[in-house]
Amino acid sequence: MAIALIIVFTLVFAVFAVGRYQRYNATSWDLGIFVQLTWNASQGRPLQNTVAEQDNMLGIHAPYITILLAPLFWLWADARILLIAQSALLCLGALPLAVLARRKFKEAWVPPLFILVWMLYPALGWINRWDFHEITPVVAFLAFAYEAADRKAWWQVDLWLILALLCKEEIGLTVAFFGLYTVWKFGRSRRVGILWFVVGVAWFTVHAFVIFPLLRHADNGLPIHASRYTWLLDGDLSSMISYVLGPDTLLKLVFLVKLFAPVAFLCLLEPLVLLPALPTFAFSLLSSYEPQFDIYMHYTAPIIPAVMVGAVYGLARLRDRHPHLSLRGAAGVMLSCVMAAWVIYNPFVMQDIPDGIYGWEAGAHVEAIEATKALIPATSCIVSGQTIQPHYATREQSYVIGKRGDMDGCQYMILDLGDTRHHDFTDDRQVACYQYWSGKRTPIFYQDTVVVLEWNPSQANAQADRDLAAYCSVLSNELKRTS
Repeated sequence: MAIALIIVFTLVFAVFAVGRYQRYNATSWDLGIFVQLTWNASQGRPLQNTVAEQDNMLGIHAPYITILLAPLFWLWADARILLIAQSALLCLGALPLAVLARRKFKEAWVPPLFILVWMLYPALGWINRWDFHEITPVVAFLAFAYEAADRKAWWQVDLWLILALLCKEEIGLTVAFFGLYTVWKFGRSRRVGILWFVVGVAWFTVHAFVIFPLLRHADNGLPIHASRYTWLLDGDLSSMISYVLGPDTLLKLVFLVKLFAPVAFLCLLEPLVLLPALPTFAFSLLSSYEPQFDIYMHYTAPIIPAVMVGAVYGLARLRDRHPHLSLRGAAGVMLSCVMAAWVIYNPFVMQDIPDGIYGWEAGAHVEAIEATKALIPATSCIVSGQTIQPHYATREQSYVIGKRGDMDGCQYMILDLGDTRHHDFTDDRQVACYQYWSGKRTPIFYQDTVVVLEWNPSQANAQADRDLAAYCSVLSNELKRTS
């Protein structure tokens, strides 16, 4: 039954993620980035991309895991293979949780219960919903590490920790504290635990304060996301107090409730299990970047296995301390809590779309965008809108409009002018009209407000020219009225 549940939820997660992509709701930041990184690695160009702030991703993050995932693109060079792999990895993390629950409880219904709790945990579903991220495999890797540690299978623990390190630089701190966790909870050799602590801290420190600033030519010697902690790094005492007493603190308390309430706070009965997640809690709770202290993005990945494993230990502790307490009753409360949380923060059909993370909602002109694919050669340079770029990420030159300018000389520009949901870096409509009026690019396709502009086209499209001219005229008048 446990395996069947994992397979079913893997299919559900994968279908949803692929369906979101096919509806042009996935975005270049971050799906396009990691598709191109992984595809480039499969072509012998590891850690290279043209979507993020700079070509060498090691100036921003340390996603070595994309090199291990690269062979997937030998099977199918398509963004969907990465989305399917992510769904499988997220759901696979429930397997070691079920194994751990079977070891702690003699009741046969407990492992399937924890699989269900894992799958319904809202933060997990939101990681699956929002594109693909290099940190996602950590969910499974750490879950396996927790289970192996419970058996004192230390070589297996070490293997999972090594894999976790490859996912992102900050996981070095997670691994460091996991080393201490194995010493304090299971009596592992202090020498080994301290070694892991040193390795983990060094991994994070060298990447964040040496490699990243060096490759970005950062004058301040700090990683790019240090700006999220300006209130703490650069602020005086009064500004720090002002921030702590500000509205973000309440949001951060709500964030903690969103993490712990779905498991009925059972993980707090075994707080030591949360030790490896302590660095992620610190990064989230000290950040001034609101998505980082909420459950709708990938930032909770290292926290999820800690909370889930803590819930297993917490329920076992509750049973041992209160033998007359109904185990079914306590488990029922936990199941009720996670179901209530799932209803409130449902990653499939939540109506108030957080942070522009659309699911299957309509918005893009899908049929027209699909029609443009026949015009674009497989190796041509593409610059496109946020939701279109991931579909062209398996090529050497694939850019998103606005992040690196308009990319003069890039042969094709593809925009859905009628989908205004993702003007993250610039107004795509104004870019298209500027390109047209300045004569830099010429429209060769126009349908349902989807336009393809080409740099020095061999043949013009008179109808597309007229359609874009009419659109830009209307847009110009609208902007004048609202300015």
